[in-house]
Amino acid sequence: MANILIVDDAKELLLFLSELLKMKGYEVKTASSKSEMNSELALCVPDILLLDVWLNDENASMLCKEMKANNLHINIPVILLSSDPELLKDYEQCGADDILQKPFDINTVVDKINKLLTPVHG
Repeated sequence: MANILIVDDAKELLLFLSELLKMKGYEVKTASSKSEMNSELALCVPDILLLDVWLNDENASMLCKEMKANNLHINIPVILLSSDPELLKDYEQCGADDILQKPFDINTVVDKINKLLTPVHG
């Protein structure tokens, strides 16, 4: 099954989402900051990245753009997460592949993950 990295500064959401995705059969790693994300990316390249738009008061859209500019991580599909629909509307400009507006349904999360993984694992 696919490896997923979830990056969000809300620890409760990390725990909740990671447990649900593990129950669905995914391998899940979590990070709550840019430095933790970079550490995880150095250890293992995930099949998909779920990334909160605001990460400890840092605009993670820019992190996504930087990551996509890095040749090592250009092919990792990224789903941006936010409770603010305004922050998600131009997600393609930073290189993200899809969005999830909080709160979200776990089936929607799984559907979006599977849709992005299909070309890789299909």
